[in-house]
Amino acid sequence: MDQQSVLPPAPSVPARTPNPGQASGIIGVILAFVGLAPFGLILAIISTVQSKKAKAPTTLGIIGIVINAIAVFVLAFLIIIISTHYSGIQETAKNADSKNAASTVAKLAESYYAAHHSYPQSVGDFEKESGTSLAVTRIHVTAIPPTDNSTIMYRACGLAGAQIIYFSSVDNIPVSSYLGDGDAASCSAKQPINKTA
Repeated sequence: MDQQSVLPPAPSVPARTPNPGQASGIIGVILAFVGLAPFGLILAIISTVQSKKAKAPTTLGIIGIVINAIAVFVLAFLIIIISTHYSGIQETAKNADSKNAASTVAKLAESYYAAHHSYPQSVGDFEKESGTSLAVTRIHVTAIPPTDNSTIMYRACGLAGAQIIYFSSVDNIPVSSYLGDGDAASCSAKQPINKTA
């Protein structure tokens, strides 16, 4: 009798289930590291859903969700810090501009005083001479207290004094400076103007 050795049949390897979420999971993880975490988070969620529907491993999608969620949180935190510091820098710059504008008005008023032996009695008086003109400076000067950084207030305090006010948005208050004999008492009182020729 011819004996043939009969080999047992080879065990069947189950067919590997394709993972439809694998590609989007890989892309989602990569996007976290190139600064596109919000998009990576969306792709990681899609990957997890696709893999779960196909009963395939969801590991890539879950890793993508965790990494991208952390990256989104860090990105949001950085945006808040940067925008807060940026607005603070802007306010500081506006205040510096207002202070410089007030200083320029003070210098022009002092020049006017040197020429006329009195401070300008109104904003219009600055325009009487080209050397004291506010039009050249493009500074908006009014006779009423400022409520923002865009205007400077000038007020004569008799002939020998003046008051200049600019608005500090950092402190949210108007800041006064006085010229000549001007002070809080003399500038708040309404004094008659006695111009001498």
